[in-house]
Amino acid sequence: MIYLTSYCSRKPSIAQAVEELASLGIRNIELTGGTSHEEFSAIQLYDLLEEYDLEFLIHNYFPPQKDDFVLNLASDDRYIRANTLALIRQAVHLSQRFSQNLYSIHAGYAHDLLPQKGDNGLFLPKSSSENSYTVFYQTLELISSQMLPEGFQLAVENAFPAYGDNNFSLLSGPKEILTFLDFCSEHPNVGLLLDLGHLNVASRYLGFDKFALLKKLVREFSHNIFEIHVSSNDGLRDTHDISTIDSFEIQFIHEHWAFFRQTPIVLEWHQNLSLQTCKEYERIVSYLSN
Repeated sequence: MIYLTSYCSRKPSIAQAVEELASLGIRNIELTGGTSHEEFSAIQLYDLLEEYDLEFLIHNYFPPQKDDFVLNLASDDRYIRANTLALIRQAVHLSQRFSQNLYSIHAGYAHDLLPQKGDNGLFLPKSSSENSYTVFYQTLELISSQMLPEGFQLAVENAFPAYGDNNFSLLSGPKEILTFLDFCSEHPNVGLLLDLGHLNVASRYLGFDKFALLKKLVREFSHNIFEIHVSSNDGLRDTHDISTIDSFEIQFIHEHWAFFRQTPIVLEWHQNLSLQTCKEYERIVSYLSN
């Protein structure tokens, strides 16, 4: 099933964003951050789901949080860890209310970060202390064994270096991604959210062949890929541009449609919602489905 992100709407509340998407004919929507906590209503979302016969997925900073923080699976800061696990519990519960058994989340960062953005659009550092993959995997062990209901899956998203800073995001390079997938082989309720836009940026800054990595992922780990995010960029910045049919990401999915036809695919376009956006969505849905 192919979804469109709620982030392409600029409405202040998630209910307004969903209603705008639904009014334009979009029926499969991934709910994510960017809307008001004060205006959030799970009841309104459930009513819209039934009224328009929608399908929801939940991604990362959702439901909206009262206190802003940077979610981080690798943090051993008591405040960040408590808020991260609390958000996951809320998201899992809400996903079940929407009859979904999947929630996806960012892997985290090598340093704890503040919610404020700097001049380059990235989060500002909170401290100089380093987080570790040890904490990351300990947190995933906890989530896998104690927080996910039977049959429920957690998808963790690959990231990219912060425009050359290799010590910014977790799960950016091939070695880290493949090590994570080995972990998933022993924890089948945890898998990969394969973000093709992130992969494009990471391959440029880290100097690896993204096509060789994708070939290996399909050949050896397709059953561990729980979700795919699709957007275009120039390899320099993760701009979340609209993908064209001839883009590498759409062609990759089309070529391997037999593997991914049952995988949730999200067009994660952070462009202002318009009729043209919806037409491009429908065009890609038609192309991939035929």
